[in-house]
Amino acid sequence: MRRLLLQQPILLAASIFLLLLVAPCGSLGIPLTCEEIQVDRLAQHIVSHWHFDHLEPLATSRYSQLANTLVEEHLEIRARRLAEDGNDGQVDAAVLEAQVLEGIYSHIQGVLLPSMWWDDVAQPLLSQKALAALVRDAVEEYCPGDTVAATCLLDHATHLSRVIDGRINAQLDWALEKLDTEVAPKALAHTFALLQRLQLDVRIKQPWVARPSSQQQEEATVRCGSAHVFTQYLDLARVQ
Repeated sequence: MRRLLLQQPILLAASIFLLLLVAPCGSLGIPLTCEEIQVDRLAQHIVSHWHFDHLEPLATSRYSQLANTLVEEHLEIRARRLAEDGNDGQVDAAVLEAQVLEGIYSHIQGVLLPSMWWDDVAQPLLSQKALAALVRDAVEEYCPGDTVAATCLLDHATHLSRVIDGRINAQLDWALEKLDTEVAPKALAHTFALLQRLQLDVRIKQPWVARPSSQQQEEATVRCGSAHVFTQYLDLARVQ
């Protein structure tokens, strides 16, 4: 009896192995090892993951952080004279100043930075079209063709994930460096000029100073970074 019990796991494992050998590809949760994968469709799924799960949240967070820094540390609105001139001193200057600063923050975060950074700097490198081309180029180096064997992608999945992450992060690092070194001071100057045109009493408390690039890269690095993330879209991208 004891010997029979010891044999049962072996028999079970052998049965499962035999079932895997004869099962159709894609059934029983088995990787699609005999399927052909459409590279364009695979690239679209990977890029959608990058955009919606990584780039958009990162951009939203950066817009908020940068707008807050510009408003709190670099701009000063002196609303006392505005309150006295416009409302015979009846409006509390601190309340009016807070309202003006809130409007400035919303304008910088929601209008100015998306236009100055994403439209003018980042989009050519980080748009879905640009990233899809990057993914296709990386796949082409290891598994050439418009349609490729799933086995090839599975064999190179870990390395391809690292390559794609590295190339996308290199472009992201460049774009974020431009945000810090060029877009931020431009946004500060643009906002100051806008407030002056509105005849607000405003001054720049301190000029913008770019942070070290190493600090920017450490904060910005995004990893979608495992073979699982790369291969989880294979079934969706297989040739029908």
